[in-house]
Amino acid sequence: MTKMTITAAVLAVGLATPVRAEVWFGAEAPLAVAISDGQRGVFRPGLLPSGGVYVERDVLSLGVRIRAGFLRDGAPPSSDREDPSTGGLLSSTLAARVRLFGGMWFEGAAGAGVTGSRIAPTFELAVGLSFANEKFELGPSARYVQVRSLEEMDSFGTAELLLIGLDVRFGGRPQRPLRHVFAAAPARVVEAEPVIEIERDDDRVVDLDASCLQDVSSCPLPEGMEMLHDRIILDERVLFDLDRSRVRTNGRKLVHAIVNLWKMNAGWEHLTVEGHADARGSDDYNLKLSERRAQRVRELMIEFGSTAAELEAVGFGKSRPRDPGLDEQAHQKNRRVEFVIDRSTP
Repeated sequence: MTKMTITAAVLAVGLATPVRAEVWFGAEAPLAVAISDGQRGVFRPGLLPSGGVYVERDVLSLGVRIRAGFLRDGAPPSSDREDPSTGGLLSSTLAARVRLFGGMWFEGAAGAGVTGSRIAPTFELAVGLSFANEKFELGPSARYVQVRSLEEMDSFGTAELLLIGLDVRFGGRPQRPLRHVFAAAPARVVEAEPVIEIERDDDRVVDLDASCLQDVSSCPLPEGMEMLHDRIILDERVLFDLDRSRVRTNGRKLVHAIVNLWKMNAGWEHLTVEGHADARGSDDYNLKLSERRAQRVRELMIEFGSTAAELEAVGFGKSRPRDPGLDEQAHQKNRRVEFVIDRSTP
């Protein structure tokens, strides 16, 4: 099969594969401290845990969060205000989270909260840092929470809280594509296309397109993909975010396309997914990251229908560079995932 045929198949399958959102769950266990004048001192630090469910597309997540907790009783008010004892908050907010670089994220949320006998608008701003493995993400977070008072005679006024704690999220598996049922079309006679004699080259792959035999440069590949003999090479930027092993939504389309391409080629007996890194960073870090990335791509291919026994994943870290240079162009070539095809002997 020529590069033109591979390109056409990858593009056709990739464009036909819809961009699916991912659903994930989040939880937070923070220490809460009152920082507004009306509440500071009257309430001692407490706990305000929360949980939520999000739908993510690329770097943007939209979700719903539920928060419930309390502030402990502090010193009695210095004025004639009634001592409120403990302070409780139950809130429901709509949240939007944006993933930034290096595992950082920013979130804003707005909704309604119940504190005491009052229902009040509630707002949150948060920033955090996530460290990921194959099953979940965990990291520190800081939140500013405001419960706005709508009562002019409210003696304590608007409450402002600072929340410091751990933020964890899990799930994130892609939704299964919907199955479409098509009505059978009436049979029609199709005229056979004329047989075209095609020049053969020396490899063991059937040549289906003559143009690529005369001029390989006329066979453009999708951005971030390269075909080299029996290797399909993908730029890491197509598949992963910086220092992450979870495959991006757009990268899933190309992985799905490679799986479908494999199904079209009975001669592909086995496929090895190789993870590679550039020369920067420690040997141990690069090796582990490349192993996690290769394994995650293998798992994704199995989800898309490949057979586990016919797939292998291995990470080489920075031990097998494509370019021995140390400039940015060399680094970019070396940060890659390669799909090595083992073919059956004719």
